[in-house]
Parts: sequence; C-alpha cells; structure tokens
Amino acid sequence: MAEVYAVEARRASARAPTILFVPGIEGSSLVDPRDGARYWGGWGAGSPDVEDREVVRRLALALGASATAEDDLQPGSPLLGVEVALAGQTVRARGYAGVFEGLLAHLIEPDASVRSDLALPLERIERGDFPIVEHGYDWRRDLTVEAARLHRTILAAVERSRDPDHRVDLVAHSMGGLLVRWYLRYGDAPLADDGALPEVTWAGARFVRRALLVATPNGGATTALAALLDGDQPAWLLPRYPAGLIGTFSSVYMLLPRTDDGSVVWSTTRTPVDLYDVAIWNRLGWGLLDPDQADVLAQLLPEIGDEAARRALARDHLARQLRRAARFHAALDRPATPPPSLHIHLFVGDDIPTEAALAVHPATGERTRLQLAPGDGRVTRRSVLLDRRAVSAPGRLHPVSDWRSVHFVSADHMGIVANPTFLDDALFLLLDAADPPPASPSGD
Repeated sequence: MAEVYAVEARRASARAPTILFVPGIEGSSLVDPRDGARYWGGWGAGSPDVEDREVVRRLALALGASATAEDDLQPGSPLLGVEVALAGQTVRARGYAGVFEGLLAHLIEPDASVRSDLALPLERIERGDFPIVEHGYDWRRDLTVEAARLHRTILAAVERSRDPDHRVDLVAHSMGGLLVRWYLRYGDAPLADDGALPEVTWAGARFVRRALLVATPNGGATTALAALLDGDQPAWLLPRYPAGLIGTFSSVYMLLPRTDDGSVVWSTTRTPVDLYDVAIWNRLGWGLLDPDQADVLAQLLPEIGDEAARRALARDHLARQLRRAARFHAALDRPATPPPSLHIHLFVGDDIPTEAALAVHPATGERTRLQLAPGDGRVTRRSVLLDRRAVSAPGRLHPVSDWRSVHFVSADHMGIVANPTFLDDALFLLLDAADPPPASPSGD
C-alpha cells in the first residue's frame, strides 16, 4: 500500500487538510479550561478520581437542563494517547482514536521506515506531527446539538483552504457516524423541542465530498442498554463509571436499538420491549431509576435533600432523553437520497459473533442473551447496514439508501480501521477515486 499510494499521499500532505476524523463515544477528551484538568482522557497520577463525588458531578450532564445547555467541561482533541495510573506507575497507551493511526500512517508517511505495522509511533502522535483535521466533540451530549460543533470545524477547514468551494472528506467511527449522518442530512439544526421532525435538506452535504462511516450502529446496539443499566468500563485498565452517571448522557440513548426490530423482547411472550417507554424503566428500576443508584443521584443533586424529589427529576430527565432518541432515529430512518455531490461509503465488520437479541423478564427485568449474529463484537452487521427488512412489509427494502458503496471487513469494532482491507479501500476512496461532482449552490 505504501508503494501504491505514495504519490497521492504526498499530494494530500502538501495541500490544505481536507480529511476530518470523527471518533465515537468516549473518544474525545473533556477538559476544564480553567485549570486544564482532564475529566475524561486522563487517568494518570494527579488526574481527577472517579471515586470523588465532585468528579462524578463534573462529568454528569445536569439533570433537568435543556438539550442545548453546556457545562464547564470542553471537548479537546480525539484521544490519540492516554496515561493510566497502574500499580503506582503511569503507563502510556494508545487511546481510542488510535483506531485511525493505521490510516494516518499510510496517508502521511508511506515510507516503511517511519511506520509500524499498524500505527504511527506514539511520540509522533503526541507531537501532532501530521496535517490532519481532528474533530473532538462532547460525546455526552445530544448528537443533534453537537452537529453545530462539527459544522464549525468544517467551516474552519474550508476557511484554511482559501477556497470557498472547498469540500472536506469525513472518516467517522462508531457513534461518530451517527453525528455525521445527522449533519449531512440536517446541517447544524438540532431537534426541535416541540416534537416535530426536521425537513431533510442535506444542508451539511454542501461542505462534504465523501463520508466514510466505519462500524456505525445505524440500527442501535444492545451494548448501549447494558451501559445504561450496568454502568460502563471503557477498558479493563480504566475505572467503571456507574449507571447513574451514564444515564445523564444524552448520546447513549441515541445508541439504543429500535423497538420493533426484535433486539429486545419480553422473555414470556417474545414481543418487543418498548425501550422508549419511561414507564417500563420506572417499573423495572432501570438506569437512573435503579434503587442502587440512589447514592449517585444524591451526588449529582446535593441541593435536593428529598430522595423522592431526586427520583422524580431523574424520571423526567430519562423520559425526555428517550423521547428525543426516538425522534432522532425517526429522522435518520426517513427515506432520502443523498445529492449527487455526496458519496457515503459504509464499512462493516461481519465475522465476529455479536450480541443481537436479549430477553427481558417482565417482573424482574433480568436480561438473558437470546441470539448472536455476525458483527464486529459490539455492533451487528444488520445494525450497521440498517437492514430492517425483517420488520418491513414483505418485499420492501430497508428505508435508508444513503450508501454509495458497502465494504465488509474482518476485524473487531475498535480494530477495524487498522485492518489492511479497510486501509486499502479507504485510501483508494480518499486518494484515488474520482471526486463527486461539485455541490450546487442550493446544496441539491
């Protein structure tokens, strides 16, 4: 690949950066700009401790706040490298966005003497020694709101190019692909509070030539439900974050599977569980309403001394997040054809058995795995393809036809972008393939 793409890689390095990398959930640092403390992405000595009540409060989104409300934490760059405190020592490790390192290595320095088999040396990454635009965003927040931040990053890249007709290429992994899909269809317009779905305008396509969506859970994932109910441990060296904290994050609800696709059913009847009905969460004591999370709610709402009042506020927050997530899915599932000026390419992992269906006991809420299906270990093949033929009328195709091409990769969810098959196909699309035609002034 170094020989094949050497000339085009040098040309890409010499011109204005046009490739934006958008990581998935947990993939960007969260920093307090007042003192530089990393509340996410720094787990070394002196970093904020998740066992500290104040740290939990700072990481949580405010219960009862509007979707557009911001807190003191600001997103930094994607986590190309992290530090983890282990046995009294600080261990340096490749971070989440390291899934892009293989692509960076081949794109920027195709000479084999300066790259490893899979990635750029960590030292070069930390120096920022490559002309790539990285998009860090607040992955906790409503993705439709975060589209405005992506829009600002893209406009800055266009401005640097000094060409008003300049368009960028996007490479997005996992949840980052959902953010990109929203932006392409609706630009920087968030979901309205009145419940109405926006009109598909393809406003973001005015600034984008091609988008590579990698392992994106277009149909949701059962792992999102597990994070909301059990908490989340991003990696085995890192601490476990409680369900009461994860439940404040708007984005996680947007990763839930659809109600009618058979991913989550009642164990007694095998009928679908309506994951967007807050009454079910309340009855089963799920997520923020789990009695075991009462202490976390007390940490998040110290100004409210009454436990019942805290629970009521948590229930209201939960209901609002579920409603917005359902409308987010409806907006992305709406049939729409991209303009000719935009090419969307899908990359799918499909050879690792992946949890595809759960059964829930209606009295206890206990979950039992029902089915494994081809996928990447976290997201099924069917979800990435948004293949809903099983729940559509006979003979009807699934409702989304955004994809210009589909590529299947034998790799797990985090390793897919370092896979040689992905590298070859992605580099061809980014460097060698013919560009789509220019965008019309109206974006059509």
